[in-house]
Amino acid sequence: VGDAQITNANIGTAQVDTLQIAGEAVVVPRAQYNPNSVAIKGNGDRVKLFTVSLETIGNAVSISLGFERIYGSFNAESTSTYTFYIKLYRNGVETKSYKILVSSIPSENLITKHTINSQLLALPVLLDIPPSGVNVYEVYVSWGESSDSRSKDESIRVTGASIQLLGVKR
Repeated sequence: VGDAQITNANIGTAQVDTLQIAGEAVVVPRAQYNPNSVAIKGNGDRVKLFTVSLETIGNAVSISLGFERIYGSFNAESTSTYTFYIKLYRNGVETKSYKILVSSIPSENLITKHTINSQLLALPVLLDIPPSGVNVYEVYVSWGESSDSRSKDESIRVTGASIQLLGVKR
């Protein structure tokens, strides 16, 4: 049979070489990528990297987050540990948080240089079970504390951030 057009069919067993299902009938893919460098001030304020909407029917959503590079350095007068946060929200509620500790490197003048340099960072794949309807996923990053005046003018940068969501419909 060459080309065929079938409106309805009941097939017990089928072998298909290429399968193309229209209208996101099985999986709903969403992805965003930002190649630009984004500065995150060290005052604890969140910086939004992504907002992605996905309509679901209550089934699983697979979420992948990645970064080509997270980098920066700043001076401080102590050997305090600073934390870089990556947080995922669904409909305004935090669903997952990752912490990356910023290391300290002592220097000759007793000022401590804090550095972070992570390349090709891929976080573990998340599995979310959202409610039916349109769900809004947001990714925020932050570092430092609001009470830390020493790091407020220093920035850590994120380059090549990406998010991929795959919503399962069937």
